[in-house]
Amino acid sequence: DSHSWAYNLKNLVVCFGGENEYSPPYFVKEGDIIGSALDLESGKCWWSINGFEMPAIQVDGLLEDDEVFPYVSAALRPDNALHVTLTDTKFMPSGFREFTNFLSQATLETSTTPSTVPRDVSFYRSLNGLLDEICASGTSISRLRKFSLREDLGLQNDIEAVLPAHQLLVESVTSAVELAPYIAHLLTLSDLTHLAGKVAHSVRDSPLLTSLLQHVRYLTVLPSRWAMIERVLEGRVSRSLANTHKVSVDRKAAENAYAKHTNDASRKHTVIGQLYSQTSTKDLFGNLRMFSVSFTGEIAEDGGGLFRTVMSMIADEVMGRDIEGSSGPDAAVNSGPSVQRWSHLFAKNDHSTFFNAIPNTSATSDEDLALYQWFGKLIGNVVCTGCAVLAINFPRLVWKTLVGEDVSIEHYFHDCSDSARGALASEDFLLDDEILFETIPGARKFLPPSESRDLPVRVAARREAAEQALLHEFDIQLLAIRDGFSSVVPKEALAEMTWADLQRRVCGTSSFSAEELMQWFDTSLLDDAMSEMLTSVVESMSSEQRSKLLLFCSGQTRLPLPEKIKVACGDEPDKYPSAHTCSPITLAIQPYPDVATAKRKLLVSMAHAYEYAFV
Repeated sequence: DSHSWAYNLKNLVVCFGGENEYSPPYFVKEGDIIGSALDLESGKCWWSINGFEMPAIQVDGLLEDDEVFPYVSAALRPDNALHVTLTDTKFMPSGFREFTNFLSQATLETSTTPSTVPRDVSFYRSLNGLLDEICASGTSISRLRKFSLREDLGLQNDIEAVLPAHQLLVESVTSAVELAPYIAHLLTLSDLTHLAGKVAHSVRDSPLLTSLLQHVRYLTVLPSRWAMIERVLEGRVSRSLANTHKVSVDRKAAENAYAKHTNDASRKHTVIGQLYSQTSTKDLFGNLRMFSVSFTGEIAEDGGGLFRTVMSMIADEVMGRDIEGSSGPDAAVNSGPSVQRWSHLFAKNDHSTFFNAIPNTSATSDEDLALYQWFGKLIGNVVCTGCAVLAINFPRLVWKTLVGEDVSIEHYFHDCSDSARGALASEDFLLDDEILFETIPGARKFLPPSESRDLPVRVAARREAAEQALLHEFDIQLLAIRDGFSSVVPKEALAEMTWADLQRRVCGTSSFSAEELMQWFDTSLLDDAMSEMLTSVVESMSSEQRSKLLLFCSGQTRLPLPEKIKVACGDEPDKYPSAHTCSPITLAIQPYPDVATAKRKLLVSMAHAYEYAFV
């Protein structure tokens, strides 16, 4: 959007050119410096992003005798606030407030007072982990900054909700408010790191600066880390939607494959199998939109919603989810038989607390490894574009392997298999050849050629062999996934991200409050009564129901979304809610008499979403 304003001291404001659309070749993120210039003689306007000049755009409405002073530029930031900057002028309209640099001396003096004693690195790492959790649920840097300066303490409850999980912080402060000055320290460090990331080519010439930048990476809050990563990714993604590759998904064929539950049916007819056969030979994983989707036998066109629906179906197959069925538009919610979406590429882990998908160690054929590699490319596209999420749960061992971080047996015990910890602690288990090698077949190849006769030494060697076998249990499949992943994501970007960064980028936010979900609804078209009714319905829903509502509206079960959901209200109270998952994402509700009726109608629509193509 190249709207431009200027004050001409006559009618105060001149708006040039209406709207001229231009897609910059860079990701524009909060904190970027957007400059502009206006040539009065040629009537052209230029924009720049962080000093990189964009092509000129012709503007209309410029009068030759109209003295324009001073030039004004404006930009819409992610928090939807319009910030206007007047250039070199003493003329200030009534109510105008200049957008200030958060690295100003006043801000630094406010954030660091004599009573705020800096803490050690461990404290700030723990605090950064807490802020990552807050930011992953949708909190912006701007809101964190206001909290750090005590201008807005609205985040206090959110911070205190996750504070108990960070023992080091609990031992140091008694309330979230006491963390405000330390949050200011981290945000200042993030700002400086972000600025350094914008001139990374200069930083890399200095071993000292490079070392410092790597050292503070773990003290940089999530949005700033991703801003640095996207600086590497920008320009690697083709934003053109022209000639987008088209794929067709046959849902009945996929359901038949689920019922057959054979590896061959999975390879050919599941959603993953169908997409692989239509895209594996195409060069499309560097595109903003990998493909557009149509469903066999349906006429709906894909404006983004069907793509997100298919990504949700892929995630369901990876996780082996049971999708509840229904028997008609007026049936009770979830009345029909459930269908388990399934792919032979993945299995469920053996853990009492964490329910994750792990690679199927028996899937080792060339065709299976090609499917794993394709899946890695799919994840790579999600990382590079950020325009979709995959609602999958992998153990951290998988994410660490993809970013090249070291893994230990504790990572395996943590969320792959907690029963393995007890088994490896048992001497009887380790010394019984039949049980050990049947349970952990790979342990044999890690044993020394000849085992010691000394019992403690022999037990220790067997325990080490079993641990190594478990750590390398998924090597064949993970290396194939990593090959595909690294062919899409540049190594410079991988060097900047942690396993948790990657997980959040790919998977989004798995749980969110009613308040967080409501922030993604645009209710400006509703009157106060209907807006309050929708809020009450969402607040009364369980976490699982909120995810299903998001699926119904947008085609995906996790935040963030590519845009807000616009809510409109009709005038037929007997109708069920409907949704349009393509852009603009829309939810249509009706003037229901009460909250209970509204919730019942919405739950029925949500239950029939797949069957009646609401999504």
